[in-house]
Amino acid sequence: MLGAAGFADPLPWVWLAALCQLAGGLALIANRVVRWASLGLIAYVALVNGVLHGFWILDGEAASIQFQLFSKNLGIIAGLLAIGGAAGTWGMARKEVYYA
Repeated sequence: MLGAAGFADPLPWVWLAALCQLAGGLALIANRVVRWASLGLIAYVALVNGVLHGFWILDGEAASIQFQLFSKNLGIIAGLLAIGGAAGTWGMARKEVYYA
């Protein structure tokens, strides 16, 4: 897919994408630096949307498929905005538990 998008050597970009997704996802799961992880993943997904899912330059079924992927990524961005905005509220803050 990256080769078809014009990347001459896609393998380093694949590894970079995997690293970004893994680091961001683990940060969200561990409830550490949630806002920064959300912002980083939002930037990543927005970049992927702009570079790989350009439905506006395609026709027919290919445009339909890319529009579906583009729209799905917009939903992911919305979820990341909600998570990043809610960080520290609604019980997402780290709480110290003391046992007697």
